[in-house]
Amino acid sequence: MKNIIGIGGVTNGGKTTLTDRLIKNLPNCCVLHQDDFFKPQHQIEVGEDGFPCTTHSSQYDKNI
Repeated sequence: MKNIIGIGGVTNGGKTTLTDRLIKNLPNCCVLHQDDFFKPQHQIEVGEDGFPCTTHSSQYDKNI
């Protein structure tokens, strides 16, 4: 049986510390960081107003 553990919280709330401890104690686990699903800033389209188009689905890297 496989389990998925989602960790969320405020800035500086200990998410990385908890994740590091889970990695050490759970065999055969992997970590997927939410930031890994965003394209690099230079690949995000810029709208006519000069701001990044951050609400469009094209900003996500679907090939991960």
